[in-house]
Amino acid sequence: KAADPNILCLGCIETDWVTIYPEQIPGGEALPVAGTGASGRLSPEQTRIIDQAGLPWADSVKRDAEGCLTLELYMRGGKPQTALAVYPAVGNYQYQFLMGQVRFLLDDIGLDGYYIDEFSQGWTDGIRSYQGWDGVSAEVDVRTGKIQRLFVDCSLAGVEARVRLIRYALDRGKVVVANTYATAMAEQALPVNRFSETQGAFDPMIVADGEKPPAVATLFRSNLASPIGLGIIGHPEKHDTARRIMKAVITYLRHGMVYYHYAIEDIPETGEGSGEYGPINHMFPITPVQLREGCIVGRERIVTCVSGTYRWEHPKAPRVLVFDLDGRLLSNDAALKPEGKGWRVGLALRDWAEIAVIESAE
Repeated sequence: KAADPNILCLGCIETDWVTIYPEQIPGGEALPVAGTGASGRLSPEQTRIIDQAGLPWADSVKRDAEGCLTLELYMRGGKPQTALAVYPAVGNYQYQFLMGQVRFLLDDIGLDGYYIDEFSQGWTDGIRSYQGWDGVSAEVDVRTGKIQRLFVDCSLAGVEARVRLIRYALDRGKVVVANTYATAMAEQALPVNRFSETQGAFDPMIVADGEKPPAVATLFRSNLASPIGLGIIGHPEKHDTARRIMKAVITYLRHGMVYYHYAIEDIPETGEGSGEYGPINHMFPITPVQLREGCIVGRERIVTCVSGTYRWEHPKAPRVLVFDLDGRLLSNDAALKPEGKGWRVGLALRDWAEIAVIESAE
């Protein structure tokens, strides 16, 4: 903030993993360790070690159909780390723990908001825990209609917890950024900056240049949440970084989405795979008002990769920028015509192979 008082500083917290210390748990030496190739899915014997440890998260764990728990094993600072899979729901310990972290970040430290990872617990068909029942969810034999196993849908059970965590910040004028799209109406209505880790959901290089990317079901979830996709997986050995990123931007636009840069190496300035970030640098800020196939219309700008006529709802003529598949600026012959209180912009693009941004000229 000394450099720029307008910068917002956010604290980072994790929804569904809590650090545990095997060395402090009786029998903890039998738990799997990061860096050894071990799996985080515990055996019944290893699960009993956690169950008997007296951890406060006993009412918040994710337990599979066999009653076993899951650990996340990873390295940080060259040291193995261990985290237990949990979920927040009003009344359980993980909800209390997260609320305590939020209060610490916002009230004690005075940060401008928080980022929370893996927030929705519903980014696949539903994250389940077979410990308890949420009053709704069950496995049903499709042939007989008989209920088999009851379970907790961690996304459904956590709706009220997520709403309360969000409102605690918003009621204080703070910012919330969350990984994963909203999965409930109560969350969807709240002004939270949300995205999803979609970097591995598709390969932008499977279609030829200028060919419309195929529909990806996972990406359409953003249309009822925040139309933002996170990054694309890089392959530096293929020396196609700029083109891979721009084709990812086009794939996101095919679904009415914008792109957050993540997960891929930097674009080289020269040589193979070189280019520029062109359209990405002109993609924000944007407040979406229309999501189209190949285009997202915002109050501040329009981003598109398909030809057409676009309405610019501002009195001053816009600037039109067109970029190629390396992210470099091209000359263009966009047709601008006054129309009512705004402008009509005619664009003739190389569909699915060029990206245009219509924005304020100021």
